[in-house]
Amino acid sequence: MKKLMLLFLVTLGSMVFATDTAFWKPYTSDKFTYGLYHFDSPKIHKKAEGVCISGKKLGRATFGKKGKFGGCLKLDGKGAVRFSCDEIFPGNLVSIEAWVKLKTYPEDKAYIVYRKPVKGKSKGFALWIDSEGAIHISVTDIQGDSSQASTEPGVAPLKKWFHIEALSSHLVNFYSFNVIYLNGKQLVKEPVARGRGLCDDQSKEEIVASKIYIGNDDTLKNGVNGLLDEVRIHRNIQKFW
Repeated sequence: MKKLMLLFLVTLGSMVFATDTAFWKPYTSDKFTYGLYHFDSPKIHKKAEGVCISGKKLGRATFGKKGKFGGCLKLDGKGAVRFSCDEIFPGNLVSIEAWVKLKTYPEDKAYIVYRKPVKGKSKGFALWIDSEGAIHISVTDIQGDSSQASTEPGVAPLKKWFHIEALSSHLVNFYSFNVIYLNGKQLVKEPVARGRGLCDDQSKEEIVASKIYIGNDDTLKNGVNGLLDEVRIHRNIQKFW
């Protein structure tokens, strides 16, 4: 039994560190990349990587020339880019990352990434900033049960680039957490109650792949006013730093 446990922990460790988390440079996709969006082309809904690559511009979403690494997604709160996915999002691990440069805080919420949950069909997850500059992550299973983590207000700066990375189901000793990092520094780590989270067992896996919205939600009423670059959604990052 001890040998099996050791083998599991070694395998888990290799999974953790196999994925590139050097956020200070552009990423390349791997087999666990659900979506990777560089926004280096004026065709901002094209040239995505992963399994969510069929994109469409919505509202006032445009190309910006002065991104963190090249081009970027330029938004005024009234647009988004929506991507359809060829595969479901399996398992209970999700990592959402983005470089962000906010012009202003939103009146309510500014979604960086949004995936709508559909009860009985699709899991959901979201990363957003609120009107007071706090950062939030939420995940919802197909039964409609959600968990969330939030930072203190004012941590998201205005008018300069910063990196957000949020994890759900950060597995340590078989416990799960929602975790938020800013520029590589952990700001908050909240435990996920049993039976909550993205997917607490494989019998509750989703059956339909919900669409991914970058820069807003599906109503286009909760958008980012600013710039987004190097947005990544990943399935196999269990610890960032």
